[in-house]
Amino acid sequence: MKRALLIGVLLFLCGVVLFAQDTPAPTKPTPEPPVSTEQKQGSLPIDVLSDTQGVDFRPYLRSVVLPTVRENWYALVPDEARAPISKKGNVTIEFAIHKDGRVRGMRFVESSGDVAMDRAAYGGISASNPFPPLPDKFQGEYLALRFHFYYNPDKSSPPDLETKDSPKQGVTVSLFPHGKVVVPVGGSQTFKATVTGTANTVLEWRVEGLCTDVACGTVDDGVYVAPKAPPSPPWVRVTVSSVTDPSARASAMIHILQPGSLH
Repeated sequence: MKRALLIGVLLFLCGVVLFAQDTPAPTKPTPEPPVSTEQKQGSLPIDVLSDTQGVDFRPYLRSVVLPTVRENWYALVPDEARAPISKKGNVTIEFAIHKDGRVRGMRFVESSGDVAMDRAAYGGISASNPFPPLPDKFQGEYLALRFHFYYNPDKSSPPDLETKDSPKQGVTVSLFPHGKVVVPVGGSQTFKATVTGTANTVLEWRVEGLCTDVACGTVDDGVYVAPKAPPSPPWVRVTVSSVTDPSARASAMIHILQPGSLH
């Protein structure tokens, strides 16, 4: 069943709990302050539970971790959570991303009561393992996170929550290759994208990561060209979306390596 039929929306509360550099990670997270509706819209729910040592992890989470988990979760959502059944449920999972990007210590904090929906949420994270390494500026051993997965939230949720991340009915975008791709510095990778469900087949391409402008490389009409030197960390994401419905999108993670490092 196409992702466009999904009603399930993963909402990112952006209620990030940042602790002072000299404050040890608590055994129980401190209650988060109220979060504005504007912060909630168009993102994914995650809380940072450990000491960030003053490092701003928002670019890493928004451009690297969250899109990957969202894409993998959408692919696993069970039929009962899709239209026309649209079963509701919330799942909360805590885990840690270590310096090398590997996930450890996954555990359920809240179950939806539905095994299939719990498995889909768990799989959204485990299928994303490993993530790119944590930013070099961070000297800690891991980043502890709590993810909230919401299936078919009520209309009492903040405005636009059900439409920001859900493609319009019938509009889908697919990308090949997808997942994780290795490209040498200065090299290129050609992607093929298709859009269905709309007469307007124009697509918009972008590349993003913990870098800026040409340091991330460039993408033009599906052809990604890597920079002459790998960014730090050496990962970027190429995303293609429909101009008719920008929420209908697909993406691939690119690992940029020196030619001698390819394996």
